[in-house]
Amino acid sequence: PSPAACRECRAGQAAAGRSGAGRVGLARDEALGFVRVAAEPSPDKTVLMAKRLIKDVFALANSTAVRLDEAKLTPDSFRGAVALQDAGKINAEGFRKVLEHLYKDGGSAEAIAKAEDLLLEQDDGAVQAAIAKVLSECASMVDEYKGGKVAVKNALFGRVMKELKKKGDPKAVGAMLDEALNK
Repeated sequence: PSPAACRECRAGQAAAGRSGAGRVGLARDEALGFVRVAAEPSPDKTVLMAKRLIKDVFALANSTAVRLDEAKLTPDSFRGAVALQDAGKINAEGFRKVLEHLYKDGGSAEAIAKAEDLLLEQDDGAVQAAIAKVLSECASMVDEYKGGKVAVKNALFGRVMKELKKKGDPKAVGAMLDEALNK
């Protein structure tokens, strides 16, 4: 059906006294407005913002029983959380935690990430040290990897991330681990 037909249908349902019949369209319109404002500085990210909104923000709205228009989350704070993840400063788990705080309490995404100790390890030296420690402790696994058992790399990656207390940027850790294994 066309958008006009949907509006007419919702209007007819509302006029017939069906409570909440127009709420679906209103929630959709609120969400679209939120995404438009959040993506305003970079319109090329509108689809990505919409996906994150649907996946993460709507999940919060459903789990907390707080409607989007009642939440403390603003388009600016949502954009800040997205920017932190896009820059590799927080991982997906950190993004969800920051978003939950923003949704309930508002504030700055970066301030929340710092206060909750969610920022990823950006120090290459710390990552290299963790890799060196894991590779020395797991010499037999390194030998298996060099012998052709490439699946062992995933186990080594997991141990490095554990050593970094899940604070390593997965892309950077993976690249550094590849480099160390292929020396």
